[in-house]
Amino acid sequence: MIPNIETAVIAVLLDSSEITDLIGENRVSTDLPPNAGLPRVRVTLTGGSIPVQRWLYAPRITIEGWAETRADAYEVAPPALSVLETYMTPAQVGDGVVTSCE
Repeated sequence: MIPNIETAVIAVLLDSSEITDLIGENRVSTDLPPNAGLPRVRVTLTGGSIPVQRWLYAPRITIEGWAETRADAYEVAPPALSVLETYMTPAQVGDGVVTSCE
């Protein structure tokens, strides 16, 4: 079974004080609700491939930073990516293991 990578990424980001200190609690999601609290990180599965059935899954996700200003939004996404690169490789996700994040 293919793991829900969006859920795994959100869990890692919400578990990081670097992110929650920057944007607050519960401001990482797969959607951008109306009147969403800002700043915020949105995680979206945007593609990927399954190069080897039942063995290798290469999802592509997009990390977006949202804030009141464009400059503030640019301050949100890079720390999120840094946290993923640090804490998701290697990491157990469901029955699989994340081996790289770029």
